[in-house]
Amino acid sequence: MSPYKAIYDFEQSLLLDDKLKITLNSTLAKKLEFIFFYLSSDSDQMLSEHSYSDEYLNYLYDIWGICGREKLAMSSDLDMPSWWIKNCDLEFERKINSKKELALFCRRYGHDSEFPFLIPGVDDIGVIEQTVRELQFNKWIIKHEYGHSGKWIRVFKKTKLLEHLYEIDLSGCIIEPYVKRVRDYGILINQNGYKIYHSYSYKNGGFCGAVYNYKDSNDRELLKTKFHLKKMRSDIKEYFEYDKFQKGKKEKIQLDCFDYVNESGQIKTRILCELNHRHTMVDLMWFANNYKKNAIGTEYFSGLFLLSFKGEFPSFEIIYNQVTKSNNEESMAFPLCDGAYGVLFVWLASSKKSILFQKLKDVVGNIQAKDISSIILD
Repeated sequence: MSPYKAIYDFEQSLLLDDKLKITLNSTLAKKLEFIFFYLSSDSDQMLSEHSYSDEYLNYLYDIWGICGREKLAMSSDLDMPSWWIKNCDLEFERKINSKKELALFCRRYGHDSEFPFLIPGVDDIGVIEQTVRELQFNKWIIKHEYGHSGKWIRVFKKTKLLEHLYEIDLSGCIIEPYVKRVRDYGILINQNGYKIYHSYSYKNGGFCGAVYNYKDSNDRELLKTKFHLKKMRSDIKEYFEYDKFQKGKKEKIQLDCFDYVNESGQIKTRILCELNHRHTMVDLMWFANNYKKNAIGTEYFSGLFLLSFKGEFPSFEIIYNQVTKSNNEESMAFPLCDGAYGVLFVWLASSKKSILFQKLKDVVGNIQAKDISSIILD
């Protein structure tokens, strides 16, 4: 078997419009390559241009039970498949990961009925114009159906959108109001049930972090009344013919949603902002939570954060020491990557949320990373 290339170009693989495709940022691909170690199958290998130190490869085995050296291929065919879309049925993935298809799903089954999204090509352009004009939102967003992390997403002032509405290419897009988001959620649906976590993003829409709160995920009433997950799960599987296309594979669906302030100043919830049927950054947190479950117990808070800093550390040993030096019975933190390219993914766990965030603050200070307190401040 040819080894994989660890370039996470999932959304680009779904695009049918070549005009939207961009040249992948090779530096970004290198920053995220380490994810392969944690989430790939035991037999999978990748060809890497990055030189991983013996310190880091030993750490992968000692702390996480990962045989990193065995996952690194020495040579490859010229045409390497992309691991991120391994074993995918692209037609199915185009449908289930499409924001436009998700909007149609919500319309059919009555989900997210309070949030005023519009579907060009389904909603008449005149109706779209009238809706934008009548609703009291000052900004609107046009999202391409495969937009992600701030890419292929355009924000317009209401006046500008009305002025140019008939000129804008709206194919494959949805239109929705730009609202003040109070809190972002993620919901993982799999064969074991549901898990809820809080998510955080940088201003450009890129991933900043996530926190899992066992209390939220154990709150059956929250799941029942706010998210209606049992019905939603059934509706998703019916509409997208999930069992037909995913027969024999483990069920795994991630929903993105958020609380926001509506026109009347009330806090409402956008139940289905996105549906992701792929690996996500948060999968790293689930991996670490599961691997360290004997150490952290059942009543815990955990977090995964992407930290950035200037320059590079002279060795992984220094990174490890700086991140873990205050580990104790109440809390722990571990680096997941080797700190190359000025970024570091850190996993943390604690018995209390306040201790978790203090732990994160200590790590940020120890490695002199960019302060992210304004992003994660509750």
